[in-house]
This record gives sequence, structure tokens and C-alpha cells, in this order.
Amino acid sequence: MARRDLDVLARTELERLGVALPAVTEATVGLVRSGGGGKWHVPTEKKQWSEHCQHAARAAGEPKDLVLLDVLDQVCARCTGRLPGLLPDSVVALWQACSLTLAANRFVGSLREDVRARTWLGYAVALDRSPRKDDARVRELLRPVLSGDEFGAQAWTAMAGWSQVLERAEEQLAAYREAAPPAVASVTVGAAMDAVGREAAVHEQARVLERAAGGDRRWTEVGVWDCVRLSWAHAREQGRCAVQAQELARRAVLERWGRQQVVDVSALPSPALTPVGSCSSPAEWAQQEYRHLWAAFVERWCGRLEEEFASQTAVGEDEQLLMVADWPLTHRGDLAYLSQFRQVGPPVPAGLREEAYGRTRKRHAVVLAVPRYAVEHAVAHEDRQRWGQTTVLTAGDVLDTAAPETAQAAESAARVMLRTVYPYLPDDVAADGKRPQASAQVRSARADQRAARPDISDTHWAQQRERDARWQWRQAFGDGVWAWVPDDTATGPAAAQLQDLAGHHYSWVVVRLDVEAGPRSDRTLVSLYGLLTGWDARRRVLTFTPQHGHRPIQVPVHRVVTMTGDRERRGRHEAPMWEPYTPPRRW
Repeated sequence: MARRDLDVLARTELERLGVALPAVTEATVGLVRSGGGGKWHVPTEKKQWSEHCQHAARAAGEPKDLVLLDVLDQVCARCTGRLPGLLPDSVVALWQACSLTLAANRFVGSLREDVRARTWLGYAVALDRSPRKDDARVRELLRPVLSGDEFGAQAWTAMAGWSQVLERAEEQLAAYREAAPPAVASVTVGAAMDAVGREAAVHEQARVLERAAGGDRRWTEVGVWDCVRLSWAHAREQGRCAVQAQELARRAVLERWGRQQVVDVSALPSPALTPVGSCSSPAEWAQQEYRHLWAAFVERWCGRLEEEFASQTAVGEDEQLLMVADWPLTHRGDLAYLSQFRQVGPPVPAGLREEAYGRTRKRHAVVLAVPRYAVEHAVAHEDRQRWGQTTVLTAGDVLDTAAPETAQAAESAARVMLRTVYPYLPDDVAADGKRPQASAQVRSARADQRAARPDISDTHWAQQRERDARWQWRQAFGDGVWAWVPDDTATGPAAAQLQDLAGHHYSWVVVRLDVEAGPRSDRTLVSLYGLLTGWDARRRVLTFTPQHGHRPIQVPVHRVVTMTGDRERRGRHEAPMWEPYTPPRRW
């Protein structure tokens, strides 16, 4: 989805998929133009601070009813955010579901037409782009529309189209896995590279060649040793023989380093391999010597890789849980083969990943069921590569594949591991039953919060009479002076207060949400940091977006203790993902 609430849909593509919905393709809205031409605008009678468009305010004439799908790309960028307000909620849900369906269909087409070699790094990228991550979102969008009388039939059509595209996407991913190298090959090749990479001589000889050609490893992305090991690994994983792997490594070094001019003759080692008398100049001798050196480097270290590759063994079918706290593995070619194994339990937020040029990416933590030999290799490899950084891989329980209750035990063990990264799992709420009530622990913590917060009834809730008083109340909430606490009974002011907060609180200001996390048998209080992005009064469910813009989660009120701002950590990058709950202090 784009940043706008509505995407421009391709009518013909919808028809080919069999999801051409009249509610979407024929939806009309009333728009105006400024001066009789240019962009279309949403009519407005007065300035609005966050959505004001100066051209819309100056537009003259009566609004013209237009088919939105035909003119959406001609609507003013300022006014696109107000378009969903002109359409019924059911139409907006159908529109967004169609947008995700078309994006998924394009993904299937791009994966089918990709003719590049199948590697696990490529599979990790494809898995990250796959529509399976949007499945829950599409079903959540269509669920309230399915039971409606007006658009119910069209919602079922949209759901069928989405299911078909999702099925084709899974088939393409399965075909990708079949064509990629087997897990055993990835593990043995990686173990061989780790074993040879621990030898100091390979790095010393590589630095000699790089210095002679004027290369500086601080600024060079791919060094001589990197060319050899990566090319050799790619050939071996694809089933090539030792001779073919060495030839591929030789061509890679020739392309990247072999044609470089020698700029530092003193860096060349002695004794020399090239006779001085066979060359007409010192420059010619230096080039021949350099060519002999890198060719000998490729031959020697490809031979060492083959020796280690032959000595590696990877056998056994036993599975073990492995938590990866830096998912997806789109930036880790050495561990990307882990993407092929099945995931146990849901993904959870794990913060941000710092990438090159100051860019960041949202990280998740997942638990995989991995063969034991792959777990041993991955954990040992990561321990050598980490160099004091945060642990990415954590080994868990060994699974007994013969036991009938293995699947349930694996799910429970996976959730225990995931709660160490992010303690609140929305799936735990499903076991609370229908019409659940707040636990004694939650009611006690709420009472402490009410006793600690100041009384602001005179400034706002008594009469709601002054704009300044309302601003002071919201400011007190944002600073953490006043905390919102749910009611323990069906009647009370908390619902109205939260409705006002959800409508007027700044959506970019971080709040602290104190909740009860964990399953029914082992609940604990924690503080989550993120954004308040919605409130469903009918279902009594908060929509909360964890720190760093992760996917929103649904938090029912019976699990909520309190919600408030934080004066010291109100910015998006200042607060942690979560922390243990601390009792309130009196102001």
C-alpha cells in the first residue's frame, strides 16, 4: 500500500483476476476544480489545520460527481487523505483489499518471470515481499463487510480473489525452494568457509594483493578473499564440481582485481615468482608477478576450501527451535538459508536494524524449526561473526518428532522464546474466552493508578466548556501527568475520555501502554511504548502501533491497566520497545 489511503487500481487487471467489484469500480464522489482546470479537490468550507488545501478553499462552483477510479490519479495530494471520508467504510475496505490483491498478483508475476539463479538470499528477499504477511490484514478488512446486505456478495468475491492469488504465491515460493540449494549443501559450504576463514594466512595474503593494487579494505566492498569464497560457495551450492568452482572463483578475481594496475611494488612478497630477465620494464615485471600471485592465491585457497568441504558432515533429521531476532534475513547471505525452514508461532517486533547510509529497517523476531546440524552451524557461525553485537540467534528445545503432541509443545516453547523479545502476543487473548473480565491483578493496578493521578474533572469533564481547558487536559496526558485508566464496570467516563483522546491526541507522540501480557496461567504486567492509532468502542479494543512503526496490534480493554504519555521520551526514537511495569508515583 502507498502512504495514501486509496491506491489507483487497474480496472483491466481486476477483471482478469475476476474481482471486478462495482462498489469499487463505480464508486462516485463529488469533487471541485480551482479555476476550471488542474487537479481535483475535495470541497471544503473552512480551513482545517492538518488537511487544509488552499486551492480547495478557493474552488468555485458546485461539486461534480465523478467515478473515483477514473480520476484518483488527478486528485490533489493534499486532498487524497480526505477521500475515504467521502465513501462508505465498506467501499474503502473493499478498495484497500483490491489494492493488496493486485500487489500480490504482481509479485506472483515477477517471481514467475525471474530467470536468475535460485539462491537462499534471493528466497529471503522474495519471502519478505510475499503477500502472506498481508493475509491477516485483508481478512480483517473484509470481515465486517462479509455479513453486510449491501456489499456482502462483493466482499466474498474479493475474498475468493485474494485466496486464489495467495495460493499462487505460495506455489511460486515452493517452486523457488525446490530449485534452491539443499540445506545440507548450504550448511557444509558455510562450515567450510568458516573453517578456512579462521586461518590468518588467507587474510594476510589477500591484504598483500589488495595493497599492491592500491586497494584499501576500509573502503573496498569485496576483497580478494571475498571474491574467492563467495564464488566458490555459489558454485558448490548449485551442485558444480571442484574444477568448476575454482574456475568461477578465478573469473571473479580476474574481473574485480586481476586487471588492476600495480601501484605499490614494495607490497609484493619475496622471493618473486617471475624472473626479472623475462620482462622489458619494471612495470611489466610487476604486472606479471601480480598475475601469478593472485592465480596462485585462487588455486591454493580453493584447494583448502575443498579439503574442508570434504571433511564436513551434516546428517540427522531431528529438529530444534531456533529464534532469529533479525528477521527477515535479506541482508545476511551467510544465514539466508534459514529462511527455508518452517516458522513456529507469530513474528514479534524487535526494533530497528541500522543499514548503510543511515537507513533503517524494521526488525522482527521469529522462531524456526531447523535441523539440529543447521542450528549448530548457524549458532557457531554467528558467535564468530558477532564481535560483541546483540545476539541474533538463540537455540531452543529439541523437538521429538515421534511424539503426537510435538506441534503443541513447539508452539508453547516458541512463544516463551518470543516473549523475551516482545512480551505481548495478541494470540494470548484468544484464550481469554467470550466477554472476559479484567483480572484481580489488573483491577488492583488500576486502583493504584487512579489514586496517583491528579483530579482534572474541573478543567474538562465537568462541563467541557473551554478550548484552553481541553488543550490543558491533552497536554497533561501527553506529559504523563494524567493517565487514562479503563473503568472496571460498564458505566463510567473512561470510554468517552478515550474516544476524545483517539480523535484529538497527536498520533506521532509516543504513549506508554501498561498491559497484562502472557497466557492465562502466567500473566505479568509490562509497559509497551508506541502510538495510539485507533479505538473501537463497540468491541472495546485499542489499536496500538509498537515503537518504530511496526504493524498495529489489537489490545482489548480488559488487558489494559493504563495509558499515558512520557515527558522525557515522547519522540519516536527515544523510548524503548517495552520495559517492566513500575507502580505509579503521586504527582
